[in-house]
Amino acid sequence: MRNYFILGLMMIITSLSYPQTINGRLGEFETEANPFDSTLFITLQLKLNENESAILGHAHNVKLTFNSTALEYVNGEFLNFNEAQGYVPTLIFNPGQSPTIHIETELAGGAGTEVTDSYIDFVRIHFNIIDFSQNNEVCPKDNDYLFYSPGSQTAWLMGEWLCYEPPTPVELASFSGSSNNSNVNLTWTTTTEMNNKGFEVEKFVGDWQMIGYVPGFGTTTEPKLYSFTDINVTSEKHSYRLKQVDYDGTFEYSDVIEVEVDFVPAEYLLHQNYPNPFNPSTVIEFSLPEDVANVKLSIYNALGEKVAELANTSLQAGKYQYQWNAQDVVTGIYIYELRTDKFVSVKKMILMK
Repeated sequence: MRNYFILGLMMIITSLSYPQTINGRLGEFETEANPFDSTLFITLQLKLNENESAILGHAHNVKLTFNSTALEYVNGEFLNFNEAQGYVPTLIFNPGQSPTIHIETELAGGAGTEVTDSYIDFVRIHFNIIDFSQNNEVCPKDNDYLFYSPGSQTAWLMGEWLCYEPPTPVELASFSGSSNNSNVNLTWTTTTEMNNKGFEVEKFVGDWQMIGYVPGFGTTTEPKLYSFTDINVTSEKHSYRLKQVDYDGTFEYSDVIEVEVDFVPAEYLLHQNYPNPFNPSTVIEFSLPEDVANVKLSIYNALGEKVAELANTSLQAGKYQYQWNAQDVVTGIYIYELRTDKFVSVKKMILMK
């Protein structure tokens, strides 16, 4: 009878002291990505929920995989791992075809390490970012997160981490344009930016040409507003796009937007061609304040010989642009002339091949 009493008392004490359910959890991937020195630090955490305790024993394993063409493994560091009771961490890097980092903690002797909700294990992994254009994600795969409940040989599996995926380098929230007399005002906003050197503003004039540049904010998580004005445009529909460029030279285009411009110029005007100097094509713009029955736009070489006639027609009041492709003429200075019954104007331009 006495033996049964002692056995029953031990069972009660055991059930009170050593709970068989351990509500452990994994901490988050904490990441520090710096595009300016091309570093990525990932910190892994393992901890218990409040009011819980457990024995960390064999084994507690983490296997990380990553893209070796986008990331280069540098080193790893253990923080706060308790080895007092034979709890020994190891980190093994496998640089094979599917690069992995295997983090393992095991008992090399002893009864394990008792932990409570105030105890957290850390592993900090250092990568170099060698290609921003690729998907430099890091994923934990095939992992076991095992605990012993005190006084038991039962292993408990605890949750899982999600992959680390880099933020979108530049997230364009909006891009729009509006006309104001002979100007087109372009505005765009970003919600986040990473490694953003700036935006090249492009306009379709026979082909896509850069007409301006707006610097970016580098790396920021705050919304940013940008604007650019295209001045002295013609009365017609114009197409624009943005070329977002990173510090490492990679780039991405926005969607194309169209802006309708409709106004009547106040005077006759022949604009300077752009680009100038040019090779092999350039754009010539002019303004007409009224309907004109006979408009001629001609191009002459330095000897006064006509080499091209871009327009010989009647036009309504408005702004116009013509493109000249000088692929078949030689390098030199050329004269372009706008002639009507009421107005004549000439300007010089330089072809450099």
